[in-house]
Amino acid sequence: AFAAMIIAIAPGDFLETLYNCTTAVLVLGRAPQIWGNHKAKSTGELSATTQFLMTAGSAARVFTTQQEGGSSSMVFAFALSAGMNALLLLQ
Repeated sequence: AFAAMIIAIAPGDFLETLYNCTTAVLVLGRAPQIWGNHKAKSTGELSATTQFLMTAGSAARVFTTQQEGGSSSMVFAFALSAGMNALLLLQ
């Protein structure tokens, strides 16, 4: 209910800024894991199957967002997510 209220009253530019903040959170969450895996030369208990599914899902989101006419910031965020997931998968 709170999110619906914010969407209804907030200007579009503000919502775009909030959405862009999620991209920063994504990078701040994944970059340390990618770096840690690289340093350790191991993924630890990271499941290859789960990571493959996350990468495929992220790639699908990029495709569907482009097909549905999503904003460039949405496509960028999903592409960045797909790329970071792919890096984790390749490790």
